[in-house]
Order: sequence, then structure tokens, then C-alpha cells
Amino acid sequence: MEKNLIACFEKDLPKDRVRYFTKDILIEAIKAAVREKRNRIISQEHIDDLIDNKPYIIIKSEHHKKDEMRLWIHFDDYIDFIDVSILRFESIPIGAISENNCVIPEDPKITESKRPYPNGREWQERVERKPVRRQYNFRKEVLEAYSFQCAVCSVSNPTFLDAAHILPVIKGNNDTLNNGICLCKNHHIAFDNNLLGIKPNGDIIVTEDSGIKTEFNKMEYPKNKDDYPSQENLTIKFNDFLNKNK
Repeated sequence: MEKNLIACFEKDLPKDRVRYFTKDILIEAIKAAVREKRNRIISQEHIDDLIDNKPYIIIKSEHHKKDEMRLWIHFDDYIDFIDVSILRFESIPIGAISENNCVIPEDPKITESKRPYPNGREWQERVERKPVRRQYNFRKEVLEAYSFQCAVCSVSNPTFLDAAHILPVIKGNNDTLNNGICLCKNHHIAFDNNLLGIKPNGDIIVTEDSGIKTEFNKMEYPKNKDDYPSQENLTIKFNDFLNKNK
């Protein structure tokens, strides 16, 4: 690794230390970025030009988003960057800088000890993307609209009540009051798992083998008609109920 260094701007490292990729570790990071669908990935043409026994120095790093780092890497005549997880970033070797301005590689045993799996085994992390939910306001609005009572039974203790989504937010639906029904925890679980269905006209249907009981044949609606559950959403949900119980 007899290659003169360039300036390194990583604030968390001493002046005589530098993070660097080896060819193998960089290729591993690139493959992981592809598998994990990271936003920034080094192109294949640059991968083909990588040289063995040469340090590819990280000249800058920053938190790009939650649990992700963006790294600027110095190559011979250009700078490129890649997104990696925090865990992968922390496993990258840290070398010392010699008097003649070369990288003294990290002890391989130290590098190995920083990896989550032994014997050079590669790993993959999941990038989780999910909608930001306004759960507190949604619950408050739904429970108040239904006067703090389950729509299919007489449970009225707020501790045992949920604001159930008719159509799940995780699949792109909304957190509006009309996509919610006040249900006790038991009936919420049954509703989500299609053991309990609510027709668009409010009729309540329970599967025979569910062991679930309701006190009403028709759901209790909010006092204000503007707060009624969406007919369109109830139709979609009830059709799902029917399909799951054919």
C-alpha cells in the first residue's frame, strides 16, 4: 500500500488515522448497496478498475439518513461516493499514516472482529421504508367520534379501545377519520384478520369458526354523519373478508 495519501476530512478520526477500503471490502460494500437498494452505488466500470493491495481512502463521511452513511471515496483521478449502513461503516478498516505518508493497514484480526459474522461472511441489511403515521391524532379523533365505545360491542373503557384502520396505511391508505372505526382490542384483531367483517351497510358478519362474539348485529355509527366510515373503504375491506373466507 505504498500510495501517497490525500487529505482526509473525517472529523471523528485522529489526524494520523484514516478509514479506507480494500478492493475486496469495497466490492462487498457495493454488492450490499445493490442488494439493499441504497440510493448511491458505485458504477460497474469503476469496479472493474479496482487494484489489489491498494487503499481506497474515504475522504469524507456524513449521516445521509437514519441508519445510513454516505461515503466519499478517492480514486486515482476522480471521487465517487456510496451509501452504506452504520454497521458497515463502523466495520471499515482504520489505518495509521506512516511518516512517508502511506497507509499502515489495520490488523486483519481487528477488522474481522468488527464484522457481525466471522470468516469474512458477507451480510445484508434491510432498508425499511414506511409511512409516517399521525397515530395519536387519529386515535383521538376516532375514539371521540364513536363516543369512546366499540362499534360492535359495549366496551367503553379507552384502555381497551383502538382506532382501527379500515384499509391499512402501510399499503398507501390514509389516516383520516373516515378510514377508521373504534373497536375494542379483541374485535380489532378479528377485523384485521378477516374473522369479523362489516358490510358497507353496517351489518356485522363473524366467521363460524372464529370463536368471536359481538353484541350488535349492526355497527354503532358516530353521532355526526360526517364522521361515518367511508362506504368505499368498507366495500373494499368487506370484499377482502369474503375472499379470505371462501
